[in-house]
Amino acid sequence: DVLENDWVHIPMSEDYEESDNIVWRFWSTVHGQVDTSYAKLLWTFIRQLAAHNGRLLASLPSDANDVPKAVKLGTAMFSVPNVVRTPEWLEKNGQCIDNIRPGQSTLEQAGRGAFATRPLRMGDVIAPAPLLHIWRDDSLNEYEEDYDDGTVQPFHEYQLLLNYCFSHPRSSLLLYPYSPVVNYINHDGKDPNAFIRWSDRNHH
Repeated sequence: DVLENDWVHIPMSEDYEESDNIVWRFWSTVHGQVDTSYAKLLWTFIRQLAAHNGRLLASLPSDANDVPKAVKLGTAMFSVPNVVRTPEWLEKNGQCIDNIRPGQSTLEQAGRGAFATRPLRMGDVIAPAPLLHIWRDDSLNEYEEDYDDGTVQPFHEYQLLLNYCFSHPRSSLLLYPYSPVVNYINHDGKDPNAFIRWSDRNHH
């Protein structure tokens, strides 16, 4: 329930579409003069009207002075000011995500696995793996089966998702890596050629 309440304020695509329409209409109404007392009062009123919808409110600029930028970029892009980085920033802070590709595993009955796309030295980062936090109980499927004799049999089964998570058996927390291809890593249990480690980079 806590997680669901947090999501109430995360805008969806339709919220940004509606907020784009709102900022355009506001911009047209004030003729681009967003720094007047009338414009500021009107924008405050607009945000008060949107307050019933947490997602819509979160998608709108909080200050009327930011509306011109939101009009130019769109409210979705405006909400993530650092989404576009310079090549210099990426060279310094970025990480490659194309060091591995999916393919049929060479291990018998192992299904598909991850294969290197270029030579990698020992200690190199094969792939970054940001982690999604999942409560263990959320990985359970709970349902009931009704039989002809009137009996009901409850079932508790773990979702396939659990197979791709990291966790301690006694922990209620699951860590799911969601960067490209990392879920295809399929080790030989006796002779692994890669390992997992915490990142020490500044932006992680």
